[in-house]
Amino acid sequence: MLIRNAVTADTQALAGLVTSLAGYFQDDPSQPLPAWFSDTLTPDAFNARLSSDKQLNLVVEIDGSIAAYLSLQRPDYLYHLFVADAFHGRGLARQLWQRAMALCPAERYLVRSSLYAVPVYQKLGFVSHGEVGHRDGISYQPMEFFSLKPAGQQPQSS
Repeated sequence: MLIRNAVTADTQALAGLVTSLAGYFQDDPSQPLPAWFSDTLTPDAFNARLSSDKQLNLVVEIDGSIAAYLSLQRPDYLYHLFVADAFHGRGLARQLWQRAMALCPAERYLVRSSLYAVPVYQKLGFVSHGEVGHRDGISYQPMEFFSLKPAGQQPQSS
């Protein structure tokens, strides 16, 4: 297993991974994705995120394939966190999340979790923050995570 920065060569694999999991965040998986959301899953949209210095993009690679993907809008908004079905329950989301926090420390992080993923985010230490939102067949729970120490704070020596 390798955690590394995502690169533009990963674009098709990332789009395939996220699209394959669409049923987990749609209210009715038999319906097509709304255009505003599917537009974020195009190769151009992934390339824009991967080439932006305002985004941290990490992948877990296992046996040459991408098993998980995280995108964090700096400094503190978790934009994407997806784990391929075959790798659920193996701690990949936690490992990506811990790496992201180490690379982009903040006092608080935010995410709009799919309703399916709320228990996963709770295990990572997120708490619900506000009412469930709905938009065009996609429901989400705003959540937040508070780090143990403020960003940039150094441990005090005795």
